[in-house]
Amino acid sequence: FRKMVYIGTFAYAGLLLVNLVMSFFGMNFLFGHGNILLLLGISAIGIGLAVFNLILDFDYIEQGIAMGADQSESWRAAFGLTVTMVWLYIEMLRLLSYLRR
Repeated sequence: FRKMVYIGTFAYAGLLLVNLVMSFFGMNFLFGHGNILLLLGISAIGIGLAVFNLILDFDYIEQGIAMGADQSESWRAAFGLTVTMVWLYIEMLRLLSYLRR
C-alpha cells in the first residue's frame, strides 16, 4: 500500500511539473479549458492521493510514538502532516472551481 501511494504521488507530481513547464510555453494541457470530466477525474485522483498520504502520515506518527521516537523528531511528523493537509485543501479548492464552471 505504502509503495503504491508513493508511486502514485510521484507520478502525480511529475504530471503537474510537466504541465507547469508546458504552461511556460503556452501549452496548458492539464488544467486548461479542456474536457470537464477529465479535469474532475484528475482532481479526484489528486484528492485520493492526498487522503492516502494523510493515512500514511498518521501511520508514521503512530509508529514514532510506538517506537519511542525523540521529541525532537516530532517536527518532521507535524510538517509532513501540515504539507499533506495543505495539499488536500488546494486539491479540494481546485475540484470546487471545476464544478463551478
